[in-house]
Amino acid sequence: MKWPNMPRERFVGLLKRVKDMRDRIARFDEKPPPHHLIDEPTTFAEVMREFVS
Repeated sequence: MKWPNMPRERFVGLLKRVKDMRDRIARFDEKPPPHHLIDEPTTFAEVMREFVS
């Protein structure tokens, strides 16, 4: 595994936003996530794929 090609602070921020979205879904929040957050899990998954390759 190698560290993704991004600053650690950005990676941690992305991880926090994905965790917050997961928490909203797990708690069955009635409000849908804002549009600007919809792509965050996909972006995070792409970063993680790079991380393990």
